[in-house]
Amino acid sequence: MVKNPIKHKNPFVRVLNRLCRETCVGCPRTSTWRRDFCVPPKVIKPIKQMKNNEESQEKLSTVFSGIAGEYFVAAELSRRGYIASITLRNTDGVDVLCANKKTNKSVCIQVKTNRGSNRTWVMNQKSESYFAENLFYVFVNLNDNKKHPDYFIVPSKTASKHITESHSTWLRTPNKKGGAHVDNSMRKFTDPKEEFLDRWDLLGLEANN
Repeated sequence: MVKNPIKHKNPFVRVLNRLCRETCVGCPRTSTWRRDFCVPPKVIKPIKQMKNNEESQEKLSTVFSGIAGEYFVAAELSRRGYIASITLRNTDGVDVLCANKKTNKSVCIQVKTNRGSNRTWVMNQKSESYFAENLFYVFVNLNDNKKHPDYFIVPSKTASKHITESHSTWLRTPNKKGGAHVDNSMRKFTDPKEEFLDRWDLLGLEANN
């Protein structure tokens, strides 16, 4: 039995090391894989592949959610009688172009989607200074596909102000250990009171706006 095997940086390998020490007998220390890992490569490789597959699936699911959000927003705008066109990533910072043929008014929309029903969306630092008169955010909850999506329509200037203020508040608030939060590029937009839920009128596409 191997004594004091070298600890591997991969936590999955360390677990298998422990199991191996508890169960195997007469395993020669002289073999390369035994000396370095205490787990044969044939076992390590599937573990790494499994972990990578899980990470890839999570990333893929997030991408699909974002695409679904854009199509849901375009469909909802079309249902309301507007002309909506998805940019297919051809326009920086704009996911959907929308216009009202009757009033000749148009707006640019950036869509942010989460899969659940949490009224919080992850943003980046750029969102603090990225705003324009005709630019709007539509934040989407897919509600885990258990019911129709929810839409939160927010003027970009309003979102920018909210994001900046909430991040400043977060920096001033002590962390769980009582210390200061470390600044980073992640930002969040939240609407727990549902102030912007279904506020399509804020787009200003109608004649009386």
